[in-house]
Amino acid sequence: MTDDLVAPPFTGSLDAKIPAENVVLSHYMADIGRWVVASEASDGAIFIGTGNTEALARRAAGLRTLAHLQRRTEGKLQDRTQADVDRAKAELARELEALSRMVETMNLPMPPFGNKQVVLVELRAASDALKAGAKPGVLARVAAPVLTFVALAFAEGVIGAYAEKCLDALTEVLMGH
Repeated sequence: MTDDLVAPPFTGSLDAKIPAENVVLSHYMADIGRWVVASEASDGAIFIGTGNTEALARRAAGLRTLAHLQRRTEGKLQDRTQADVDRAKAELARELEALSRMVETMNLPMPPFGNKQVVLVELRAASDALKAGAKPGVLARVAAPVLTFVALAFAEGVIGAYAEKCLDALTEVLMGH
């Protein structure tokens, strides 16, 4: 194994932790050298951050969590109804299905570090977890890494844009729990 595929040793606690940072997922994607981190707010909403190091990904997720909690404290967030949550889940299901079809039928080569069949299996697992009513933390663990991978691997094209749209829809679902 080469040194560039070894995960940086940032898995311990960090001195500059953000007050709302509550990491429930920390995943290193060696293929693209990026970390995906999910932070859970006290109200159950989950926020995702990515970065070149775990510390940066933790900060991004923690800052999103903190901003959410500040908006809630200031009364700028409305509680979501079950209908809102159901709409967010339906939107994510549609976006995952569209992204899966696009990856399956694409005539672009996968990046050298990617495998089309693995991506399709992971997208199906995310869709299945959503349909099964997986808890937000589980859904984040299943969906965030593959969506981040596809978004970054195809950042300049339509597939990357759809993956970003899926990440936005995932965020809506995770906020509504």
